[in-house]
Amino acid sequence: MWGSDDRQKMDAQVPDIPDGRNEFVSPSELAGLPTWSMMASMSVRDALDGAVQCGVDLVEVGRIREVAQRYGERFLTRVWTERELVICRGRYPELAARFAGKEATMKALGTGVVGIGWKEIEILPDRRGKPLVFLHDKAKARAAHLRLNTWAISLTHSKELACAMVIAVAGPERA
Repeated sequence: MWGSDDRQKMDAQVPDIPDGRNEFVSPSELAGLPTWSMMASMSVRDALDGAVQCGVDLVEVGRIREVAQRYGERFLTRVWTERELVICRGRYPELAARFAGKEATMKALGTGVVGIGWKEIEILPDRRGKPLVFLHDKAKARAAHLRLNTWAISLTHSKELACAMVIAVAGPERA
């Protein structure tokens, strides 16, 4: 159960607010529950310092369809890698989901669409179909700069909408 010892540990981890106060209170704490960062064995400082980054994006499948039909190969080869195009086989909901995944990844990297090319982020399935994030060039360098080396992505779509959620966690450098 969440007790006063836990509160003291959390208080010791909270960075000072610029005016000298130390008043971080999470919604979980207000409800008398441990914060998500405590449950994940992270300090509040880790959470606030960017040890965990996330990005989410929602795309209208119809917009991807319209642009692809208008600009054809030029649009397709500008945004998706050859491997992604082979996997999606022209299915607009799947293309839209990967588009959302690329945008969500850019948000987790803290860049938005500025400075990182679409094809520098590649979303491919593992042997069971689970999507994985592969970073190249400037996207890979940005992730290394932030020490983000563990990635998780979830994609979903309907006929009308595609959504992606990305989580990136910082950790020690991997070999």
